[in-house]
Amino acid sequence: MRRIDMAWIKLDHSTGNKPEVFIISQRLEINRAETLGHLVALWVWFDQVSEDGTIKGNKAMVDSLTLPGFADTLIELNWLKEIGDKLELPNFCNHNGQTAKQRCQAQSR
Repeated sequence: MRRIDMAWIKLDHSTGNKPEVFIISQRLEINRAETLGHLVALWVWFDQVSEDGTIKGNKAMVDSLTLPGFADTLIELNWLKEIGDKLELPNFCNHNGQTAKQRCQAQSR
């Protein structure tokens, strides 16, 4: 039987109850389930296109993937950083898929 390696992202039981998730929901006037869905979409996208948690991109790209104002809200909460023409997910290596995690660990060695 052929083995298929699947990518994954970390989503703790506590993620939906983090204060930041409540803040995102309140500021964007969406419920926590929608907030988690948008966060997962963002995290999966970063996992697919980034090796180190940094991508060449801008807030408009994040907002088009999620909803208007999402990037600014994450930046205010330090869950996303805008550095020139790049975006960075802080602690990417702690919260990303296994394949990207392996790349980060190899890079830090």
